[in-house]
Amino acid sequence: MLFVYISQVGSKYILTLCFIDEDITSYHFYIGSSENQLSLKREGILQTQTTEILDEKSEYFWQVITIDENRNQSRSKVFSFQTD
Repeated sequence: MLFVYISQVGSKYILTLCFIDEDITSYHFYIGSSENQLSLKREGILQTQTTEILDEKSEYFWQVITIDENRNQSRSKVFSFQTD
């Protein structure tokens, strides 16, 4: 299960991803300004939470690839959001 939080601290936006799944061992996080131009932001993340600082008045697209204990990979759909 994946939870996504977007919060604002001053003029910066913070995207926090939290995973709750016992068989997921790591994940890769992709983000970009276009659905077709996602860039690998973090690879092989081992923590259950990661945080990214974002710009205001921007549209973002993101995707996660999870890796389980058997080395199987699952790709999420591409999600989007906009900061104020």
